[in-house]
This record gives sequence, structure tokens and C-alpha cells, in this order.
Amino acid sequence: MQEFLDYIRKGEFRIYVCASCKKKIWPPSQYCPECLSKAHLKKIEGKGVLLEFTFSYLKNIEGMFGIVDVSGIRLVGSIFGRPLRHGMEVTMINCGINSDGSIFYHFKGHKV
Repeated sequence: MQEFLDYIRKGEFRIYVCASCKKKIWPPSQYCPECLSKAHLKKIEGKGVLLEFTFSYLKNIEGMFGIVDVSGIRLVGSIFGRPLRHGMEVTMINCGINSDGSIFYHFKGHKV
């Protein structure tokens, strides 16, 4: 898990993939839950599909947020760009760790 967090701190999104059955593992784990084989981190393209989105009006966390499917992994992140629509392509433009230790993902929508 530490290796995953080290990449996130550098702004690089990677996921664990099983060395034996090639299953993508989420949430991150060094071992496959299916076959218990060792897994390794693999860099994936940050393109995804916007599944759902909403606007937050909460103080200090205002903005557009959504659920994005990136290579079969579902992430919650901030969405930039308008207009938004379900099923649109988005690209991860940034990821990292906030000062409170929480992980963040930022996506930008593609104009149609």
C-alpha cells in the first residue's frame, strides 16, 4: 500500500494488477483477492467515463464532483469543465494527498 501512496504523492495514478490472473485490484492491495498471488503496480491511462455527478454547496468544498470509471476502477473526484453529461469522456488531470491525509482525484471533461 505504501508504494501506491508514494505514487499518488507524486501525482501518478497506478493500480495493482495480479501477476498471475491479471485481475485489476481495487481497493489497492499487494495480493490478489481471487487467487492470492502477488500483485504489482501498473500505470494506467487516466481516461475514464463520467457515471454520475453533482454539485456540492458545502462550505470549503464547493464544486462539481462525480463518479468516474477509469479502466474498470470507480473513483470519486472533482470534475472541471462544462457542460457535463452522463457517459462523457473525462481525463484525470491531477491526483495527490491533501494535508489531512485524504486522497484526491481531479478530472476534466472533454468537450463534444
